Amino acid sequence: PKRSVVLTFDDVTVSQWEFAVPLLIKYGFKAVFFVPFAYLGQNDAWNASSGAAAHPIMTAEQLRALDPNVIELAHHSYAHPRLATLTSEALQQDFDQAQQVMAAEQLSIFPALAYPYGNFPRQQPEQSRFFTQLQENGIAFGFRIGNTVSRFPWSNPYIIPRIDIKGEDHLLRFRWKLRWGRLRLW
Repeated sequence: PKRSVVLTFDDVTVSQWEFAVPLLIKYGFKAVFFVPFAYLGQNDAWNASSGAAAHPIMTAEQLRALDPNVIELAHHSYAHPRLATLTSEALQQDFDQAQQVMAAEQLSIFPALAYPYGNFPRQQPEQSRFFTQLQENGIAFGFRIGNTVSRFPWSNPYIIPRIDIKGEDHLLRFRWKLRWGRLRLW
């Protein structure tokens, strides 16, 4: 439809299982959950290392139990690294490890990647090599944190901006961000 919203959730935390999934079902919405494959059944160690409280990550069993008519699973990398800092070899290793988990756990994954931290190479020729490597690994879409309203069709399917919504965003702020993107306080 002309006015659509794609709901995405990073990190597949257990709180998303407990709170977001029932609300999505209740209101008839669909969403994409981006999976950090190395952390299934553990916690978000990348956040805990910065002093934030650790949040448990869903298990593969919980992911398989999600209704695919409501939730599509997609890539959020294997180890949640800053992708712009990885060599081509390290990026390939991350993809290979994610692929091993997907196969072993029988997870059906949509060919999209949400860049951890919104981080991906911004300079050329690194960016072109990165996008080529994504394509070679079957990734059709790349999502970043852009805090701008994304218009379809996208000018580059590997630089799709998302609006960052936080738990403390009230309904008015949410509506503003959907219409205009990031709040700018002058």
